[in-house]
Amino acid sequence: MGVNGTRRRNTVCNQRLRDTNCMLAIVGWYQASLVFPQAFRMSESLRQTIDSAQSGWVGCCWETAFGSRKLNLCGLTSRQALLAARALRGEEASCWRDAAEWLRRVEADAAKAKQLAEQAWTQATANHFVIAHELLSESATLEAKYPLAARYRECAITLDGMIPEKNRNPGRCF
Repeated sequence: MGVNGTRRRNTVCNQRLRDTNCMLAIVGWYQASLVFPQAFRMSESLRQTIDSAQSGWVGCCWETAFGSRKLNLCGLTSRQALLAARALRGEEASCWRDAAEWLRRVEADAAKAKQLAEQAWTQATANHFVIAHELLSESATLEAKYPLAARYRECAITLDGMIPEKNRNPGRCF
């Protein structure tokens, strides 16, 4: 058997150890979900609310009358607006360039809100609820600049229901 047999045995043992650890993690998660079912439901609810907010806002998703040409930018990306600007001349091209810049800011705000919400999820799952709430509040502030449904605000409200009373910051209203 020698060296090769020892390596094969070690590989098999390591794989069994990984499988066992994986099963223990699954069993632990399942047992915790039985002991703390409300926390798991709330956690799932928060994840769903965050996913909904993240997928619901990636750019301009509302009717607009932008600039002197009253452009409706709903559903357009900054790249599309820039292509239109390059294809046109004069005042119309200028309006589309301005629209492309504005859409770029909207897309950047949406991406930043999404990133903050993902960080909030990470903090919430680590029981750092106050930090998570602050991150979701930043997402909601970005979102509030635009005529959107307050999806990130809904995330913060969902998170509020998860915060144990002892973890609340007495100087803040949630």
